[in-house]
Amino acid sequence: MKETVKTWLFLLVLSLIVSVTLTAVSAGLKGRIEQNLRMVKVRSVLEVLNVPDRDGKTDAQLLALYDAKVTTPADMQGVYVYQENGQLEAIAFDAVGKGLWDTIKGLIAVERDGQTIRGVRFYEQVETPGLGGEIGTPAFERQFVGKKIAAADHVLQIIKPGVKPVLSDTEVHGITGATLTCDAVNIILKQAIERFQQSRKGQSL
Repeated sequence: MKETVKTWLFLLVLSLIVSVTLTAVSAGLKGRIEQNLRMVKVRSVLEVLNVPDRDGKTDAQLLALYDAKVTTPADMQGVYVYQENGQLEAIAFDAVGKGLWDTIKGLIAVERDGQTIRGVRFYEQVETPGLGGEIGTPAFERQFVGKKIAAADHVLQIIKPGVKPVLSDTEVHGITGATLTCDAVNIILKQAIERFQQSRKGQSL
């Protein structure tokens, strides 16, 4: 009987130790994960805005660069303003929504005119590798540079490759075999642009 009680006490103590250890490890990992996600966003904002002197820097240096060059207006959620010597250089805004498999997180950066695209970055997505996953490649993202987020009644959109030999200022080629992902991204782009345009009303940006 005594041996049985000792065994159960030992197992109970062991379980408590394991539980406390796992809780501590989980808390530590949570902080690390949150920091990593924060840095992914910081790097992506700096990249899409094409802020100079960002290469080869540590996380701390990148955060300092971000804080020195980029501001987020309190009344413009999801908008990132890049300034040099007090002068507006470019503006980026979030483009986030549901993809084919999960959430797609992206950024669109525009020049001072608020229309011409400086860059597009899809920094988080789990679309099908080799198909929809190509939205995260430089080759796909480069297509957007110099395009307009809107012109006349047309908003930036991805069209099927090969449909038009000459694209308009608001069109880029899609990805062969990734129609559903491109359709999802078109919705994300449209909604993001509409939110950005609405947020700029009454602003000096």
